[in-house]
Amino acid sequence: MAALCPLASPRGLRAAEDGFVPLFNGGDLPGWAPVNIAPGTLTVRDGMIVSTGVPAGVRRTTRHCENFILELEWKRIRPGGNAGLFV
Repeated sequence: MAALCPLASPRGLRAAEDGFVPLFNGGDLPGWAPVNIAPGTLTVRDGMIVSTGVPAGVRRTTRHCENFILELEWKRIRPGGNAGLFV
């Protein structure tokens, strides 16, 4: 997942030449607050945020973004379900 927001970078995330800053550092989840989610539901594996989907819940960025461009890759392994990105 690559999410970009043109704001100051938290905890070592650096702006690219185009001025965009990644929301996810590829290694862990600093700057992401849990919302009604168990600790093991979302983890980082091989540079990706991986969800078990059980129990349901979300994480949100702790930064405020406005007038932004969001880019991400999404893959659902199992058919069915109701998940996605909340903006």
